[in-house]
Amino acid sequence: MPKLDVRMVYQEWEQGWVWPVYWVFGPERFKAREFTQRLKQAALPHLGALGAGMGTEVLEGGEVSGTAVVECAQTLSLGGGVRLTWVRDAHATTDQDALATLLGPRVRFDEAHSVTVFLSKDLDQRKKFSKLLSEKAAVVECAEVREEEREGWIRHLAKRRGVNEFTAEILAILLRVEPWSLETVDLELEKLALVPEGMPDRTQVLLAGASEAGGSE
Repeated sequence: MPKLDVRMVYQEWEQGWVWPVYWVFGPERFKAREFTQRLKQAALPHLGALGAGMGTEVLEGGEVSGTAVVECAQTLSLGGGVRLTWVRDAHATTDQDALATLLGPRVRFDEAHSVTVFLSKDLDQRKKFSKLLSEKAAVVECAEVREEEREGWIRHLAKRRGVNEFTAEILAILLRVEPWSLETVDLELEKLALVPEGMPDRTQVLLAGASEAGGSE
């Protein structure tokens, strides 16, 4: 399966389809976090009688083997329903070839027994298992936002944060924040949303944040 655009994945969920395995990788942690939140929402009606508390498990890739991940993912959930397993720092998981047991074609949510999400910093194409993932799993890249796309993302995040007083000065400040990432921009907008609109020194909140971010390189 070639890499999937995240919007295509969201559309599949809305249509009731899910993959047994997702490999989510890349530097944009904001995109990965949003992916996680949306999957939880999409899967919630299918988690069984006891809900998310008994139907999910979080593992640390540096602490478990591929065999252990498979055993966890294939454990039956109390109350029935699909089982969600999250593997953080998945690139550090040993014995990755064992994970092939979990791979398979997409299915309807109500027919799925388990869904395993691997959150990784990368996808090493030199590994045999990476090639298998690309063929038999949903691979989602959380790539850095290109410079020409940043303004659109900033406006989108500002709308989500309820920042209605959005001036050219605010946009200019957020465009030059370094190191630039969606996570950094969203944090700055979160702070801005707490300052009443119309305040004469409102942009100073962002200026301070931009200065701190720039000095941290």
